[in-house]
Amino acid sequence: MIDLRKRFAEADRVGTPDVWADAEARAERIADGTASRLDGSPKERSHLVAAVVAFAVFAAAAAFAWSVLRPTATPSSIGGRPRPPGWLVELAQRTASNNRDPNPTSARWVFTDSKTAAPALGLTADQANGEPEYLVVLTGDFTAILAKGPIGAPAPKGTTLVFTADPWTHMILDWGVSNKPVDVPGLRAFSLAPSPSTDSGDAIAIDGVPFKVCRPMTLAGDFGGGRDTAWVFEEERVPGAGCMESEGFQRLGIGSGSRVQLLSDRITDLLTADAYKVWPDAALDLNGDGVDEIAVAKQGDPATSRTLWFFQIVGHGNLAPVLQNCGPACDPTPFSTTIGLAPDHDGTSTQSGTYCEGQGSSQLVIEWSAKADDPLLVSERTLAFADGLLEVVSRRSYRVASVDEYPPSGFGDLCGSSTQEP
Repeated sequence: MIDLRKRFAEADRVGTPDVWADAEARAERIADGTASRLDGSPKERSHLVAAVVAFAVFAAAAAFAWSVLRPTATPSSIGGRPRPPGWLVELAQRTASNNRDPNPTSARWVFTDSKTAAPALGLTADQANGEPEYLVVLTGDFTAILAKGPIGAPAPKGTTLVFTADPWTHMILDWGVSNKPVDVPGLRAFSLAPSPSTDSGDAIAIDGVPFKVCRPMTLAGDFGGGRDTAWVFEEERVPGAGCMESEGFQRLGIGSGSRVQLLSDRITDLLTADAYKVWPDAALDLNGDGVDEIAVAKQGDPATSRTLWFFQIVGHGNLAPVLQNCGPACDPTPFSTTIGLAPDHDGTSTQSGTYCEGQGSSQLVIEWSAKADDPLLVSERTLAFADGLLEVVSRRSYRVASVDEYPPSGFGDLCGSSTQEP
């Protein structure tokens, strides 16, 4: 498993005072509303100034990893008993569903630190840096379809699903499926709402689709000709076999009401061999023709990033990916863009995003990125539509004062359109 915190392991070699007890006390005060995150005292201001002076370079890198999203409150409580934050419950439900058991038999959580949580993930304490994190332990019947492994190898299965989550970014840090029980101090039970799913049942029929499907997901939009709904669904592997052992052959459909009128070829055949888990992310009019394109997303590995492709209606009702002009020496290829925090081949990490400027046919698609070794340097690539293809029209780099000045990421809002989770 990839641990993003290893990307910043250099920070672990810097001596720091032990402030864990103070952090716990402050977390409790924040949770019950009796204290703010910064109390403004002279002592606290002097500590902050000293930290900035002593660790200016490291502070930028740390902010890159920990301040991409605004901090949120630590666990709240009812009747004196802590309860997990709502976003963690939703993340647990989604993670269970993504691992083929939307209704685990039990769920436990604890707000702890990475050293304490390490054994639950098959790690040792010296592989962690002791930062605060949430640990969630689910029991059920899981299939880790998003786990990396040799091509053709079966997905790992197990009765225990464990993951840790960042309390600030709300993103998964580490995860795994096994048959090993987990016993970590402080684990408390919590409830997940029962989730209706086709994962463990029969495939379903959708009007206009000549075969039964699994895990259908819908997206509202304006796709022309009165068509207002897009679907992404998975083919039933063998007629009558159900949805438990599907191959990940997703298709895209567009229609109105409950009927599919336009059906794509297999999305994975059009895009990439490992795009086995995709969903409809957003409906947006990229080229200004008054008809929405469909952003289809694939979860990254780790799950702090995702890759987006865009599909459009071409010709006489064909669904095809938006292509990028790669120059006279090659044929146009499907355009894709990555957003979020993703590891690089050189062992570092890059924060990326996508946003748009302009309106109508003059709208521009802008990709940006910032590497962990220089997180305040933002590089942008601007693309525009020309003859139905996206092509790069300019590039630039500039510096920001802090990560709070990063351009829009594409999470939650993509070019003015709301996005959705899988």
